[in-house]
Amino acid sequence: KHAQAFAVIEVMLGARSDPELPDRLARVGRPRYLIERELLAADFDDMGISDRRTAGLASIQMLATVRGLAIERILNRSGATHEAAFLLQRKQIETTLRDLMAGS
Repeated sequence: KHAQAFAVIEVMLGARSDPELPDRLARVGRPRYLIERELLAADFDDMGISDRRTAGLASIQMLATVRGLAIERILNRSGATHEAAFLLQRKQIETTLRDLMAGS
């Protein structure tokens, strides 16, 4: 699974210099995004979260951070440091979602 995640990141990075790749990547990513959005909406409902916008932004932030950490891991293979960063990110998202659940 990690290899697939790294492959997606490599394609995304490659899209920066290829004039055709961003459009093709967007066509593939858009249906996936819509499916994920529906699944997240159901999860937010199950958690009793009514502020879907903030919960959705937290999800986007988490994914972007994880992608950034994955790129950083390519440059710096210190497993313990990156594992701690991933755990910190997870804790932050869990706190955000708990706060949203309490505020609903």
